[in-house]
Amino acid sequence: MGLITGKLKEAGKALANPRYWEWVWLYFRYYRKKSSHPFPVRFMGYHLEILDGASFVYQFKEIFYREEYKFSSAQEKPVILDCGANIGMASIYFKRQYPGAKIMAIEADPQIAGLLSRNLRGNGFADVEVISKAVWTDNSGVLFQPDGADGGHIAGSENGASIPSISLADLIRQAPRIDLIKMDIEGAERKVLLACGPDLGRAKGIIVEYHSLNGKPQELGKILLLLESLGFRYQVQDVNRMVHPLADELMVRGELDLQLNIFARKLP
Repeated sequence: MGLITGKLKEAGKALANPRYWEWVWLYFRYYRKKSSHPFPVRFMGYHLEILDGASFVYQFKEIFYREEYKFSSAQEKPVILDCGANIGMASIYFKRQYPGAKIMAIEADPQIAGLLSRNLRGNGFADVEVISKAVWTDNSGVLFQPDGADGGHIAGSENGASIPSISLADLIRQAPRIDLIKMDIEGAERKVLLACGPDLGRAKGIIVEYHSLNGKPQELGKILLLLESLGFRYQVQDVNRMVHPLADELMVRGELDLQLNIFARKLP
């Protein structure tokens, strides 16, 4: 009975949340729409240009309905690194929570970065600094494979186009302080975070979407050990919960066999 009661309460909260009903409307309006040319969407008074409706609807659910990126800061103008900013949903959410926030929105896909810049400017967030580069371990450039949505990733030596990169460790060292690092860079997070080493400890909060590529070392433990060694407390949430993890096919999406969200923060 306790489990049933808990589920009913959870469902009741969802139905009472106006963001839930907006998500439902956005789902039926945009989920199946995809184009090689930008098309407009509207939500919560914002006007955006997007290429992929499914990605947009998923981001709305995660960021604005569930508010998984909500964080507390004693700073009126927190410094935020939005790594893998995509079309700007997270940056808009952060500016909605902290209008004075100083945000660097970094996006690897050149086409998506153009949408990001227009979306931020068009909604009154011209003060967000947009950087059209891949967040990486150095500034030497990388090969990148776009997908026209939110799944573009750093490619192997035989695929992708050359694009400029920017070192996360350098960004951290150069900033006066770092209140939050949000990272969704489709499988590159392990190398980037481990390359930061002790510099990562300057951040007060970290949100990482961790991706494990099928057939390659997972090394999630190395990320968690680094966070522990730097004094972070963390929570881990499974994004795509498998019903039978020891029996079901180990595949989440494309080449992924595991996708997690890691939320880490320094306690006072």
